[in-house]
Amino acid sequence: LRQRNASSLRLALELKKHLQVYGMVSDAFFEYDYAAQRLIISTPHAGEDGEAELKSYFLGGTEEIDPFIGAFVDFVRQSEDGMHEKQLPRDNGQLHWLRVATRTIHDDHGKRAYTVGRISDIEEERRAQQELLEKAQRDSLTGLFNTAAGRQRSEELLAGLRGGNRDALILLDIDYFKEVNDRYGHRRGDWVLTRVAEVLRSSFRPEDVIGRPGGDEFVVYLRGARELAALGERCGPLCRRIRELSRDGLHLSVSIGAALAGPGDSYEAVYERADQALYRAKDAGRDRYILVPWPGDTQGVAGDEALRG
Repeated sequence: LRQRNASSLRLALELKKHLQVYGMVSDAFFEYDYAAQRLIISTPHAGEDGEAELKSYFLGGTEEIDPFIGAFVDFVRQSEDGMHEKQLPRDNGQLHWLRVATRTIHDDHGKRAYTVGRISDIEEERRAQQELLEKAQRDSLTGLFNTAAGRQRSEELLAGLRGGNRDALILLDIDYFKEVNDRYGHRRGDWVLTRVAEVLRSSFRPEDVIGRPGGDEFVVYLRGARELAALGERCGPLCRRIRELSRDGLHLSVSIGAALAGPGDSYEAVYERADQALYRAKDAGRDRYILVPWPGDTQGVAGDEALRG
């Protein structure tokens, strides 16, 4: 009895020591017992004197289990040993990024006996990474997608077209923009670019892709364009809204070339059709739009006129 008592005291002291260590870090540690279907997980800084607390969850009964615990145990059962980054439901069902290191202990028969590991909260880290990625994909002046990001997203959407679905690529140039910079200065030129970007953002939907490849050029990948008439209904008001930005002797207008896209189209092919339409709009006097049908359709070319109403 004295030996058992001494052994129990040593185990209690060993546990207290480990809890002190767990409490010194922001990570949580866990152990899953496969035979008992029990998860033991530490909660850092939860106890007295900076000790971590251990919480135990039994998953073999009929009582309701916290969604995070259930999802976490399912993940542990299915994962291989190593480092994993996983989104799991926490905080009222909101997905939360965790980094989980796991190591499995097998019994003499090669079956899983325990999985032990460490859990790190990396939600802030992943959010910061996403913000950096978003920043790298954006034009610094207007906040629109830059050339590479805009093209990549457009290509992904274009590859998903099926059957009779149609999208469109819209190319837009500000007319005589060089004269704006030469006469009014680059600061006014930047103002024009940012105002045009705002018009584009308010004229299209979040699922559309709006980019600024550079200079006074803008490109929009429009989802669900359907037909030329519907495309014209988007380009006409866009021309008018840009014209309404004119003030203090500064006249603003844009030339637009837009092409419908269908299944099997490549980005280069759609861009070439839209680019040719844009040059036709410029050659015809600017301040207008020209639309090009998808080559597989029988519609004619429309919009070959200036919009001044």
